[in-house]
Amino acid sequence: HGDVRRFKYILREAGILDNNNVWCAPPNTTVIQLGDQIDPKSIDNHDISKKHHFKMIYYTNYLHFQAEKANSSFVSMIGNHEHMNIEKIRNKTDLMNIIANRPIIRKIDDYIFCHASLKMIHHYIMSENSMTFDDVNDLWRRYVLGKNLSENDNKVLDILILGNNSIIYTKIADSKENTSAVLDAYSTDYMIVGHLVTKYIH
Repeated sequence: HGDVRRFKYILREAGILDNNNVWCAPPNTTVIQLGDQIDPKSIDNHDISKKHHFKMIYYTNYLHFQAEKANSSFVSMIGNHEHMNIEKIRNKTDLMNIIANRPIIRKIDDYIFCHASLKMIHHYIMSENSMTFDDVNDLWRRYVLGKNLSENDNKVLDILILGNNSIIYTKIADSKENTSAVLDAYSTDYMIVGHLVTKYIH
């Protein structure tokens, strides 16, 4: 949530940045940031148009290119706060293009990464529409860029991405059985999420 100073500290402690905040991780390192890079509590909720509000987004975009130069990758996921600020984001072309190309959901090796949770209802909708994770990310991209969406696109968009029970908004976890079935469906062992403070990690 916009705390660039704290974020740099975390990356230094993890050996991603050196003491001068220069990328120093070994080749083939992958860093995943799970979204909600904006809306720090210190900012007046009625004045979120200032450039510094988006400093974290610009900084993580910079890290993305630094990682590429070092044969590594830095991936920023989309969180619900990126969507909550979508109109402000669309008013800045460079920012809009950055956000449009960030994923809603990503699979890397045996891990699924998303902001809130991939649930059975999302799996059903994706299956019914023959959608892959790349298709979900492309739907987000087209939405952010203001492309024309079909009636079905808008219906799927609401269920998968924009609605209260979506991949980036849901606050209600699936049952362990449903979660296991979803992981099996995508041949993965783990789902890594952010969004809420979680009392019990399974």
